[in-house]
Amino acid sequence: MSMGGCLVQSQYGIVSDDRSNLSYNKNLYGQWTNETNLYNIFYNPNTKTSYYWVVEADEKIGLAAKSDIVEFNLVKIAGSLYVDMQLTEYKGKKTHNILKIEFIDPNTLYVYLFNLDKDYLQRHSDEITFANSKGAADSEDFLITSGTKQLQQFIKKHDHLFDGNPLVFRKVKGTNNDTVKGLLKSYFGIKNN
Repeated sequence: MSMGGCLVQSQYGIVSDDRSNLSYNKNLYGQWTNETNLYNIFYNPNTKTSYYWVVEADEKIGLAAKSDIVEFNLVKIAGSLYVDMQLTEYKGKKTHNILKIEFIDPNTLYVYLFNLDKDYLQRHSDEITFANSKGAADSEDFLITSGTKQLQQFIKKHDHLFDGNPLVFRKVKGTNNDTVKGLLKSYFGIKNN
């Protein structure tokens, strides 16, 4: 979502092993725009889960590179909705990035970043674990290493960390079904009826 440098990286995600906390929201489908980008968000019904893909849209969306497609999950924790996506990498492995989302109305979506810093992590080291991602102890870059259950509990207790000015997305229109079918077939070998 063009904010990779601002995202907290976690070794594990927030999707429960039994996938019981996955959420589905048809209002998420469609073309969304913020100040700088246009995105198509759609659901792949053949996965039988709440996976979505986000594709930056342009005049040649049907020719989008596979790297432009980001798979993510919509997750519910304590009544709030979060996005768990794999967008950044740490030592060659994909890491999870967690955002909070809030539907203001069916056509307005607020996205909140996880405003977590190393000092806060150190003060709450009994609740969450992390590692210095650049190797140096004085580095401000970190990777959350807590497992899924511990991370879910931390987010539930410290939900206030998803604060500040949200990124505002507005729905432009519904996603073009022919475009979605073409992308699913071209990049994932999926036939979508």
